[in-house]
Amino acid sequence: MGPTVTSTELCALPDGTEYLMHYRRHPLAPFYRVVGAVKAEGDMAQMEIEANKLLIGDESLPNVLLLWEDPEATAADVPKALRDRVIEVAEHSGRDLVGRSAWISETMGSPWEFAAVDQTEARRVEAAASDAAAPDQGFATWWQLVSSFENVVANFRNLPDAWDGTLNTQRVYGNLRHFDAGPLLVTYSNMGMPGPEAEPFAE
Repeated sequence: MGPTVTSTELCALPDGTEYLMHYRRHPLAPFYRVVGAVKAEGDMAQMEIEANKLLIGDESLPNVLLLWEDPEATAADVPKALRDRVIEVAEHSGRDLVGRSAWISETMGSPWEFAAVDQTEARRVEAAASDAAAPDQGFATWWQLVSSFENVVANFRNLPDAWDGTLNTQRVYGNLRHFDAGPLLVTYSNMGMPGPEAEPFAE
């Protein structure tokens, strides 16, 4: 358990060789994987499906998701492979996107309430809002919420406390020695928030 930040990133070596990378930032179980080398046009598209499977696991949907270089992207801007992966996981895990959207909306700005240990209220809200016949299975509504500025900022502001809380809990129970735990490493844009790197301080 604990906060998990996953990302798909394009990284380059000093010789200019580019690789598609998957990163999982977690206080107790960090992980990374080289998805593959980008050597020719079309390589990225071939690796995209595998990268999205690493980004979004089979059993749960993220409550924050955005395109880092285009944080204002609408559902129509989302790559088809990523959209299909979200819908696939929702179907596989039995999580209705419309119902999930209702709980995200109700707890907007309060990540701790969203992730409460007792999920009774979450299940009630999701069940009441569930709509299997929704257009695009509810993806557009879900995307608008998970990628919204309010949702992203609230979760990132609470990330350090959640990170430290995970480490402290394991320390109290004497389990921390079993993990290769480390501090929260912030490796994002120059502003520490989503957005293009060009002219980070432009008003």
